[in-house]
Amino acid sequence: LASVGGAWAFTAPASDSFALVEVGAPRVAVRHEGRVVGRTDARGRIVFAGLRPYDANRIGIAIEDLPLHARIDADEAIVEPAGRGGAVVRFAAAHGAAGEVRVFDKNGAPLERGVMLVRDGDGARFPVGAEGRVYVSGLAGESVLRGGGCVVRVAARNLGATAQCAGDGDDP
Repeated sequence: LASVGGAWAFTAPASDSFALVEVGAPRVAVRHEGRVVGRTDARGRIVFAGLRPYDANRIGIAIEDLPLHARIDADEAIVEPAGRGGAVVRFAAAHGAAGEVRVFDKNGAPLERGVMLVRDGDGARFPVGAEGRVYVSGLAGESVLRGGGCVVRVAARNLGATAQCAGDGDDP
């Protein structure tokens, strides 16, 4: 039985160091030095042993296992736990609404394919596809996207609809 980061879990005998990995999404593969050591539980957590104490251990997750609407800042972390000690690794998967919106310029034409729209605040980037289609993720409220001379507001309620550019860089 191991305790780390306020969580208790059954694990292999901990003659080495161990880690608690929190992803926030279930069934995500977790890797130690590139080798899959297991998948997160229903609460998005896993505890496993076998880390090298007092040495850099590379812990990663399989981003392809994350839900489409999840966003993370990094898919790998380096931890150096103490001997027979634990480390907590958090890959905070930010959730929010996700979907497609069609963006039209101020003249009513679809925004040009290849334009990169950048969200104010977190800098998330969304490329424009054919016919002004943009797949936007991580919408927790209303977001302002800028790029290609366009400024547009997008919210979860707008997904599946169209959005009109408000201008050429001025506030929408």
